[in-house]
Amino acid sequence: MILKVLDGNGNGKVSHVLSGFQWLLDHHREYNIRVVNISVGATTDRKTNEHSPLYKMVGKLWDAGMVVIAAAGNEGPRKGSITSPGIHPKIITVGCSDDLRNYHSGRGPVPKSCVVKPEVLAPGANVVSCSNKLGYTIKSGTSMATPRVTGAMALLCEACPTLTNGQMKLCLKNSSKDLHLPKSQQGWGLLQIERLIKEGAFLFDKG
Repeated sequence: MILKVLDGNGNGKVSHVLSGFQWLLDHHREYNIRVVNISVGATTDRKTNEHSPLYKMVGKLWDAGMVVIAAAGNEGPRKGSITSPGIHPKIITVGCSDDLRNYHSGRGPVPKSCVVKPEVLAPGANVVSCSNKLGYTIKSGTSMATPRVTGAMALLCEACPTLTNGQMKLCLKNSSKDLHLPKSQQGWGLLQIERLIKEGAFLFDKG
């Protein structure tokens, strides 16, 4: 399902994003929606911090059983630069693994949390993506890396349909490749799809 919450220039209001989240809460069982990709983010302030509706709504999506995956944003390399809703401790936040020397991907830590952020990295440079004017164009950033993780988690859902979102998150943690970078930069490491599916199969077989 594709929910459009931004305009043709990639801008939008928090209220529009919240409307999209509410639609997911209302219809996820009807359409069997199990994985949610959020390739948008807002700078953390009074409207997007841990007390905001945006923060609370992604928590509700997770509590409803969905695997929620959000971009870390491109405000790095300074510390504490992850955008909202990626700051939420329950959801999976994705950084970009490309060009690690000149790293603009958002970094942890996040306010008032001991959870590692971002959780995982994935490639996000020079990705062919949609353009409202050109049809397709080349884009880079965490918004391009996040769908890779979303797709991998959807494959895990297909292979191991009874796993909970918490179990799937654990599989991602156990299967990621350590790049020996600071945890605030790499989290658990680099996405490894084959290892992810094997981790899921192990848990699935035990269940």
